[in-house]
Amino acid sequence: MTSTVEPPPSRRIPPAFDKWYCRNYHGTPRHNSRGVVQRFLGFWDCNPTTLIPVPQAESAALFVEMMGGADKILAKGRELHDQGQYLLAQEILNKLVQAEPTNAAAKDLLADVFEQVGYQQASPGVRNSFLAASYELRTGIPQGETADTSSPDVIRAMSTELFLNFLGIRMDSRKAEGMRFTINLILPDIGEMFLVEMENATLTNIQGHQAKDADLTLTINRSDLELTMMGTKTLEHWDHLDFAAMAIGEARYGRFSIVGDVLYTKLSGSRGTPLGVLAESVDVDAETFAGVGYSMLEDNRVRLDVVGGIRVWHVNTSVSVSGGSLGNQSRNDGDTWVDALGGLKGTYSFTPNLFVTGWGLVGGGGANIDWDVAATLGYKFNDTFSAVAGYRALGVDYSNDGFVFDVVQQGPILGLVVKF
Repeated sequence: MTSTVEPPPSRRIPPAFDKWYCRNYHGTPRHNSRGVVQRFLGFWDCNPTTLIPVPQAESAALFVEMMGGADKILAKGRELHDQGQYLLAQEILNKLVQAEPTNAAAKDLLADVFEQVGYQQASPGVRNSFLAASYELRTGIPQGETADTSSPDVIRAMSTELFLNFLGIRMDSRKAEGMRFTINLILPDIGEMFLVEMENATLTNIQGHQAKDADLTLTINRSDLELTMMGTKTLEHWDHLDFAAMAIGEARYGRFSIVGDVLYTKLSGSRGTPLGVLAESVDVDAETFAGVGYSMLEDNRVRLDVVGGIRVWHVNTSVSVSGGSLGNQSRNDGDTWVDALGGLKGTYSFTPNLFVTGWGLVGGGGANIDWDVAATLGYKFNDTFSAVAGYRALGVDYSNDGFVFDVVQQGPILGLVVKF
């Protein structure tokens, strides 16, 4: 039996390779020959003892006991170090450090040995391995900033398959115990589809396949998925509206009118995922429309105005992840932009007291598209006060320098009209 750890039978370098550019600058004969043997024969050295090895911490404790304890090993280690027999010294001192990780004297002596072995190596890789181990034995593993491998730019540059694999690697399998689901992911804008499966605490994906009985089929453009991949948007609609306020004003003079509209909304949501709890909040601090109108049609029952103006948006977005493998991360972004809008606004009276009103506006500018539609039913109590109830929907698709706000806000509205 021949151990793959042992050097070749002959250390003599053939004359044809005895050149300066064949020296151990980027490898060593010992390690290169080991690599050749392992490639063709495998890592096993044909010694059955190494097939099922005992963990080093357990075997090291036995070695230390059989060698008479830490003091005897330290004494012999110093003797071998002083004699220059560093490889033998590291063999017994490593056993002691593995058995007693807090033994400072053993760690310091092994660091001295590693240092001497490292100084004798021409190969930078081998030398640095010994010197780095020596440094860590004396001072501990260096601490510092960890490279952010999940930054938005890195994730956006990933292929979809690579991103799904990345999720599988980063996922905390302990928190995924007992979970099982199947997702069909379809990306129509780039013509890709994936089968994503969670089972046995493992997240896997297969490109080009779909399940007939998937728990969820998600169709989303890759450009929109990137926003979720970067942590700037979730796949969920907003869970709830925290607060909203709207004020609309109109001043008329003959057929001309001036229209104003101010809307503030605060929305937030959370979503439990295998990767942690995802929370998101958006403050639309001010969505303001100011415009002018002209009545094309006006009589006792009907008034129809042509309206044009500008809308100013100011948005702040915050996304945070708590728990899971992607936990304790947050992103904040925001922007302000102006759109030009135009459309129609009208009112129709069924009776002197009962009426309907509505509007439809569309435009753009800073945003790719900006639209607003509403319809309400109103009741006029007197010449001053009226009540209205209805439905309003407005949407905007805006993107600039990595910030994206593609949102549709819709829902019932209830209000009081005061006429001066």
